[in-house]
Amino acid sequence: MPKRRHKQLDPTMHQRLLQEATKEFATHGFREASLNRILRHAMISKGQFYYHFDNKANLYARTLTEDLKDVFDRAEAVILAQNASAFWKQYQATMEHGLQVLREHPHLADLMRDARRILIEMGEQGALADMLAASRNLVLRIVRQGQTVGAV
Repeated sequence: MPKRRHKQLDPTMHQRLLQEATKEFATHGFREASLNRILRHAMISKGQFYYHFDNKANLYARTLTEDLKDVFDRAEAVILAQNASAFWKQYQATMEHGLQVLREHPHLADLMRDARRILIEMGEQGALADMLAASRNLVLRIVRQGQTVGAV
């Protein structure tokens, strides 16, 4: 994942970096995306970038995490369900929200597919592997909660 210092990056600069990275990754995919182009458009020096991130893969993972943060946050509501009815209601709302996000931001589906290919090539190591592990953990927690309340 990004270095802990990524949180110290000026919020305006951070947002600009993530916006430019999203555009670049969505247009060119991870392999063909140019870190130099991202940094030039975001008006961030390489030194600033490498102070806050280890590499392009860390930036890719951070970009996906930010783009999907709202979806993951909503999924947490499913875990709080106290009965089967509430579980399925929250689950349905979460899935509908996720689909809406993908309709509004179609590039995210491409980024997620690209991330999966990268993970296979890298042997599920690095920043993207950490993101995948967190996603798997969230799904397992949802299933366990469904079992607890008798919904699954």
